[in-house]
Amino acid sequence: PHLGLAMLALGLVALGCRAVPLQPKALVTFPGELSSPLSEEQLAEHYLERYGYISKKARSGKQVSLSKALLQMQKQLGLNETGQLDQSTLEAMKTPRCGVPDVGNFQTFEGDLKWDHNDITYRVLNHSPDLDADVIDDAFVRAFKVWSDVSPLTFTQIYSGEADIMILFGSDDHGDPYPFDGKDGLLAHAYPPGEGVQGDAHFDDDEFWTLGTGVVVKTRFGYSLFLVAAHEFGHAIGLEHSAVRDALMYPMYSYIEDFQLHQDDVAGVQYLYGSGTGPDPSVPVDPTSDACKVKAFDAITEIQGQLHFFKDGQYWKASSARPGAIKGPVQITDTWPALPAVIDSAFEDLVTKKIFFFSGRRFWVYTGTTVLGPRGLEKMGIGKDVEKI
Repeated sequence: PHLGLAMLALGLVALGCRAVPLQPKALVTFPGELSSPLSEEQLAEHYLERYGYISKKARSGKQVSLSKALLQMQKQLGLNETGQLDQSTLEAMKTPRCGVPDVGNFQTFEGDLKWDHNDITYRVLNHSPDLDADVIDDAFVRAFKVWSDVSPLTFTQIYSGEADIMILFGSDDHGDPYPFDGKDGLLAHAYPPGEGVQGDAHFDDDEFWTLGTGVVVKTRFGYSLFLVAAHEFGHAIGLEHSAVRDALMYPMYSYIEDFQLHQDDVAGVQYLYGSGTGPDPSVPVDPTSDACKVKAFDAITEIQGQLHFFKDGQYWKASSARPGAIKGPVQITDTWPALPAVIDSAFEDLVTKKIFFFSGRRFWVYTGTTVLGPRGLEKMGIGKDVEKI
C-alpha cells in the first residue's frame, strides 16, 4: 500500500499536479480575496476604508458610522441609498474596479490637479507578458486619443528620461504606498498631475490583460487594457471618479464593445482644459461700471487686507486704509486665471495665506500664483446634498 501511495505521489509530481486540502467557503468573496474568515460587515469596512468612505479611526466608532459611510458610497456609485449593507451594495463591492479612492486623499492635494501645459509626455517603463509590446503601446496610444480628441491636450511618447506620465506594470508592492491585491479586485491606479509620482499610471501585472475582444467579456478571464488605460489616464490629467454609471470615469470596470466617451467625461476634461477649438471666451469688462450701482454681488471677502467684491466675472477691491477708494473693475481671470466667471464664496486663510474660491460644487486654492484645483466639495468631506458654499 505504501508503494502504491508513493507511486501516486510521483505520478502527481510528474504531471505537475499537487494535492491541496479543501478550503472552507468564505462568507463573501471580495475582489482579490479568494477566501476570508471575515464577516460581510468586516469585509465591507475594509472596502469602505480602502476607497475613502471611512477612516481607521472611524472604524473604532470615533467618527462616522458604518451606516453613514454606506450611504455615502451608495450615493457616489449611483446605488439605492439605504445606508444598509444590502445585496446590491455587496455586489458593487465585489466588482473589479480602479484602485483610486472615490473620496479622500490619494496624494492629490499635494499635486497640481491639472497640468500647466497641454503637450503631455508619457513613457512606458515595462510591458505585461500578456500582450506584445507594440500591441500594448498601441492600446495606450488609443487610450490617450480618447482625451486628446475632445481637448487641446496632446500626448507624446518618450523613451528615456522623466515623462509627465510614467506607466508601469507591477504586482503587490510595486514602489508606491498603494500595493495591488493580486488577481481581480484592484486593476490599476493613477495619480493626478504634478511632480514625482504625480501623474503616473500603474497597472496590476497579476491581471490578464487583453485587447478588449473575446475572453475579455468574461471578466474573470481578462480585462481590456484599452478601457482601463483610458480610465487611468483620465486620473492622470486630473479627473476624479464620476457617479454616472455609463461614464468612463465611473470607478467600476465594465466591458464596452463599441466604446464612445460619455458626455460627462467630455464635460470633465473640457472643464479643466477647454474644448481645444480655440481660447475660451473672456468676460468683457466695462471700465465705466460702478460698483456702487451693483445691487447684489456674487461674493464679498477680505483678501490681503482689502475687501474684494465679485460679480459676473469681474471684481472690485476697497482698501481699509483709504475709505471710499474703490479700484476696478478687474477681470477675475487677470488675477486668478483658473477661476470661472461666477464665484459663490471665497476666503483667505490668515495663517497659510492660501485663498479658497468656491463655485457650485467645485473649489480652487491659490497660493500666490500657484493654483490647486478645481476639486469637488467631497474632497472636504461635504456631502452631495450641498449644491454650493
